[in-house]
Order: sequence, then structure tokens, then C-alpha cells
Amino acid sequence: MAVRWRAGFCPAGCGDSVAGMSYSDSFLRGILTRSKTIAVVGVSPNSVRPSYYVARYLKLKGFTVIPVNPGHAGKELFGETVRADLSEVPKEVDMVDVFRRSEAVPAIAEAALTHLPGLRTFVTLSPIPGLRSWMDAEGIDPTRLDDEALRRTAASYLLTAKREGGMPLDPVARFHLGNGAQLHAIHANADISAKGRAESCGAMVNYLYDLGKITQNHEGFAKRQEVAASDAVRGLLPRNGRARKEGA
Repeated sequence: MAVRWRAGFCPAGCGDSVAGMSYSDSFLRGILTRSKTIAVVGVSPNSVRPSYYVARYLKLKGFTVIPVNPGHAGKELFGETVRADLSEVPKEVDMVDVFRRSEAVPAIAEAALTHLPGLRTFVTLSPIPGLRSWMDAEGIDPTRLDDEALRRTAASYLLTAKREGGMPLDPVARFHLGNGAQLHAIHANADISAKGRAESCGAMVNYLYDLGKITQNHEGFAKRQEVAASDAVRGLLPRNGRARKEGA
């Protein structure tokens, strides 16, 4: 289960979410403008892997990309030497992308904060493993969904599909929201692997960790089952807030 954990950058505009939380376009624009050097943890030299083409895209956009992967340390990728871990990257790194399993994220976060103390905001790119099975149960035909319809369907699943007790049905959503993250943005065709297609029709989601609001988000989720989400995500739902069936 690949996780992309990005420090200091959000790929889509954030608006107000539950409990008055907000991430303005100007806030995000400032982060992007200041971010010049990006460490990509777990990057693969295999050109068909998501970590490779994301890192390559960033390089083509003018960012300095520092590859981090202990299995390829010392090799060269994107014009830079591959580092074994974050302790070896330049202190000037102001953004981190992580393609690792969810359980590896806390240790990576701790290492980033230890060696890169200027980092304050983190975003994952995470799978939605329960989406396809939920679509099947709801009678939603994925072959009839374009990218926008898939994003709306994923938003319906993440915001309205609940298990007993009111918690989200999706296990990865429960993990990140329980840790104080915010549902930030949904992307179609983000995981084109066979597993990604089978589990989520290729859709993936960003979870935003704002260190100043993690406690607030966590308490709202744990005590009241509140799902912190950006306006970009909530705007994918109909105005009545109920899931709309797509492709049926």
C-alpha cells in the first residue's frame, strides 16, 4: 500500500472544512512558491512505478529532486545521488514525498522533523482500498465513469459510507483521520497498477496533516466521528450531502 506523504505542498486548493478549519489558496500558493527542493522517499528507478513518474514530473517542473531509497543508495537518479535515508539529505529540503506503507509513515515523519526542522505541513497520497467493493455493492458500474464521476463517487464513499459506530468504512481513511489528518483532495488515474485498478479503479486521495490542527482533527473524529475535509472534497457531493449514484 503505497503512501505519498508530502511536506509543505498541497496539489489542489483547500477551503473551509468542518469546525471552521481552513486552508486558503494563498496559503497553498505561498508553500508552493517557497518549495524548491523535494526529497522523494521510496522513489523507484523503475519508470513504470508511480514514485518514478511523480519524481520525474517534479524534476521537469523545475524542482530539485533528492531521491531517497536505501536499496539504491549511491546510485544516480534525476541527476542526484540516491540517499539512504533523510539524515543524508540537504537541510535545505523544504518538501518531502514518501512512497511507503502507511505503517512506515510515523517513523519517517519523526526522522523528517529531526533532520528537517523547518517542515510543518504534510500530505499523503494514499490508496482507497475499499472503494471498488463498495461500488460493486452499490451497483455502480466503473466502466461508465469518467474521471470526474470517479472523483465524485470516491468522495461519496469516503464521506458517507460508514461502518457500525459511525466510523468511515475505508480502513486507510480511518487510519489517517484517526491520526488527525484532513481529507484534502481526490485524484483519478493516480494508481494505474493492477492492484490500484482492482481496489479503487485507480483513484487515490490526499490526506493533509497540519501540525497545528492535528489534535483538533483527531478529537473531532474520535469523539464525534467528524471527518475533516476540504471544500474541494465536500464540493464533489450533491448539496444535500448525500451520495449520488454514478454509473448505475
